[in-house]
Amino acid sequence: MEPEIIVLFSHMYYSKILWDQRQKLRPLAKWLHSYYSSHAEPFAIKVATIHNASGSKTKAMKHFRATLRKALIELVQVRFLEDFWIDMKDLVHVIRMK
Repeated sequence: MEPEIIVLFSHMYYSKILWDQRQKLRPLAKWLHSYYSSHAEPFAIKVATIHNASGSKTKAMKHFRATLRKALIELVQVRFLEDFWIDMKDLVHVIRMK
């Protein structure tokens, strides 16, 4: 293979998604799975940013937050995330499974 092609599949430019893990997820959890798959060490992101970026049709943020928590729990259950929390500033923090 050409060296340029090999570089494309290095850990810096390539996100490996475990298909069997992904198949078990509901829509928001799938979106989060894709999003966090491209972040080796995710940074905190606002709940409102996830709401907008995910294309959620949920109007009330309190309902979206509840759906978001369930989706994050799903990601812990399939062992994609180690842990998560939403802080007092409404920032979502996640720890990816190593």
